[in-house]
Amino acid sequence: MVSCYFLIPASVLIMIGVFINVQSSNFILAKGKTEGTIFFFFLSIAFYLIFFIHNAGNENQERKIIWPAIVGTALTAFAIFIYFVEYLDISKFAFLADRFWPVVLIVIGLYLILTKQKKD
Repeated sequence: MVSCYFLIPASVLIMIGVFINVQSSNFILAKGKTEGTIFFFFLSIAFYLIFFIHNAGNENQERKIIWPAIVGTALTAFAIFIYFVEYLDISKFAFLADRFWPVVLIVIGLYLILTKQKKD
């Protein structure tokens, strides 16, 4: 069984080291606006490594963990968000969000009301 206590800092430090090596090399994609995106992407890979290594070492089904995959997915989504913020003009999306967020809230409220009535 692989100890999760050493697996977490080891994988995070490995991926930070990989990020620093990629950033200090002449790799063009790791310069400028993409530094934040690449950093959080490598950090998400660290949590996916924790998930796969820990669960591969445990044969017992009840000892499997899922939280590193959730954290890795959240960090991947955050990396994608940073990429879009750096490269897209957000003012166009801000206008749409300003106009349509009340509609989204109304739809969510109607969904909650209708599903609550079906359960009763």
